[in-house]
Amino acid sequence: MLAASNMSGTLDPENWMSHLDPLVRVIDTYIPGSHDASAYMIGDKDADLRNDMAGSITQCGSYTAQCNAGIRYFDMRCQWHDSGAVYMHHADYYFQFFKDVLKQLDNFSKNHPGEFLFLDIDFNDDNLAPLVKDILIQTLGEDRFATCHYHIPISCGVDGPVFTYPTQLTWGALREHNKPFLILWCKKNSGVPWAPHAGSLRHDEYDDFDKKTSDQILSFLDKKLGEWSKDKLFATQLINTPLASPIGSPAELDLHANRRFHDWVTSHKPGAKLGIVKMDFVNAPYKRDTIEYIIRLNTFTTPPNLPPLTDPIYYTDKIRLKTMDNRYVCLDVKQAPDLCKLTLVKEPNDNCNFMIRDYDYHPRKPFWYSGNLDADTIDCHGNFRMVHFDTRPVNNVGNDYVLSVDSNQGGLVYWGVHWGPSDRHETFCLFDPNNLGNSGQVYHGSRVMVLAMLHASNNDFAKFFNTFGENFVRAIPVAGRGLANAIAKSPDQRKFWMIGQDDTGAPRVYAASPGTMLAESFVIEKVL
Repeated sequence: MLAASNMSGTLDPENWMSHLDPLVRVIDTYIPGSHDASAYMIGDKDADLRNDMAGSITQCGSYTAQCNAGIRYFDMRCQWHDSGAVYMHHADYYFQFFKDVLKQLDNFSKNHPGEFLFLDIDFNDDNLAPLVKDILIQTLGEDRFATCHYHIPISCGVDGPVFTYPTQLTWGALREHNKPFLILWCKKNSGVPWAPHAGSLRHDEYDDFDKKTSDQILSFLDKKLGEWSKDKLFATQLINTPLASPIGSPAELDLHANRRFHDWVTSHKPGAKLGIVKMDFVNAPYKRDTIEYIIRLNTFTTPPNLPPLTDPIYYTDKIRLKTMDNRYVCLDVKQAPDLCKLTLVKEPNDNCNFMIRDYDYHPRKPFWYSGNLDADTIDCHGNFRMVHFDTRPVNNVGNDYVLSVDSNQGGLVYWGVHWGPSDRHETFCLFDPNNLGNSGQVYHGSRVMVLAMLHASNNDFAKFFNTFGENFVRAIPVAGRGLANAIAKSPDQRKFWMIGQDDTGAPRVYAASPGTMLAESFVIEKVL
């Protein structure tokens, strides 16, 4: 058996469960979870603005993105809406349809057959139960719901059957049943065999965290984990709303507490009590190390890593960039004089393709990571420009135009600057998210973060933040104004690419993340 904490290699967060030792008990496993998993921006401008201003945003990625990041336990809160449909909600604020989020989980599960997903379903209205069950069955299929994560009740209480958790349940037993969805039901009597009462199967401790500091929250969790007898699963709520913080939104509070929470998680060694760790903003780049640490606490039969990459990329190759939720960076082509901006699409097309060129244009040579955050000239190791071949039938400007950064629009990345005058605004370099010092070869399938060279000449980030204020905040709703305000205070002004929205709600790419904290990670693909 392999202790993943001692393994080298790049973690494959999409498929880590398929490598788990089948003899390990589920109750002894360390599982990253998502608190209020549905409370993310949904692409509806009015709803996103309302939810953000109310402080109800707790995630910055869809269910697909959360699964791709390694999350396997989901806190899912359902509610009626005026339309009569079942929506996901956080407090009094609504997000996507229940059915739509289940479709994301269904698609992920079918594409990752070795993974298990824990769905902790909560609702207040008893009358909602039949509809929630029907939607689960219609969308996911009743034959895919596990029934081995509880003991058949031998007694019945006043409120319904009394379930108990089977403490000896192993991953091998779960695999034998071949049912990827484990449902935990908020009510004591669901009336179906696959939805046992959540309270009988897991501890979910909470103690007015909105009135506590980070240290008080951790002290509470230490106490409760110490008392845990492993009679059932334990959901560690690593969420933060500290009394002593000078900042206020959920995003700012999460960012503020991140280092303290990360240090607490990494103080746990294999065999320590930790269980399921529920977090906010699980797709924020600063959570990557915490999630990987939790996963690597487990015991595996084979390393839960990505396979070795063997197809090198060279300057003058065509490439495209895929986000961690499987969308592609694409040029939103407009007729002149409208600006052609980057956006995201679900399926790749010709406008997703870019040629990478060195600053001296012609040489074909290996394409490298930079590995040097202090690089400050356009000819540094690994620097490149991205040429797009004009696909417009009219007003074609030729094939020597490159991507650039507009500092006057919050670092918006767009296309349309000719090679001749290109300089820092048109020059980028790549960094390895798992090893910023890596200066080696980039391959088809490599994980990359994209750094703009703007930091080399001046502090553009602070300038345009101060100039545009709330307009800039709204332009980069990674998790709304909270994270935008927080990153404005960062002393690190290197500007990595990040995903935001423009004032129409369309996804856009901005060279605006100071340092790697909010930088988007992409998979780079060679286009043949």
